[in-house]
Amino acid sequence: MKKLLLMIAAVAALSFTACDNAAQNDNAAANTDSVPAFAVEQFDQALAAATDSAGVDSLITTANAEVQRLIEAGDNEGAANLLAQVKEIVAKNADKIKAFMPGITEYVNQKIDAMNLSPEFKALADSASSKLAAKAVETVDGAKEAVEGAKDAVEGAGKAAVEEGKAKVEEGKKALKEAANKEVDKQVDKAAGAVKDALKGK
Repeated sequence: MKKLLLMIAAVAALSFTACDNAAQNDNAAANTDSVPAFAVEQFDQALAAATDSAGVDSLITTANAEVQRLIEAGDNEGAANLLAQVKEIVAKNADKIKAFMPGITEYVNQKIDAMNLSPEFKALADSASSKLAAKAVETVDGAKEAVEGAKDAVEGAGKAAVEEGKAKVEEGKKALKEAANKEVDKQVDKAAGAVKDALKGK
């Protein structure tokens, strides 16, 4: 029930954002940042929480309507960016959605085809998708580098600690040896003194 309410609220938020943007951006071209981040985030959360095909259909329909609105407003770049984000979010949640909607990928493609997008716009959308994919790879590579860096740092710290430990052991061994030698010398001197005393006594 909680997930259903979240999905309904998300669809309402997406619709409200689209209408609000329409009122503000009629006949105005925008750049790629014109895509409302809040609407995309709501779509992402709601799709992840979806539990049936009807909910998914409602979310996809709302997202596609926003893409269409941006196109009609002359913001092809913003529309292409939004469509790319929608496809990426669907792909991210595809495995989960397939549990109750096996043909989710084909379904989304059919919904997009039904929009009768121009070849030019499709090329723009493909370019936006490629950029998102490249950014994702860059993020993963950056994370890998960070992990490797942390691993090297840990290994370096470990080696330094081992070397320091070895040095401490050697210092300890040296100190014990010196102490033992002093004790031996002390005992030898003591024995020598006892011998001298014995000789004097004779």
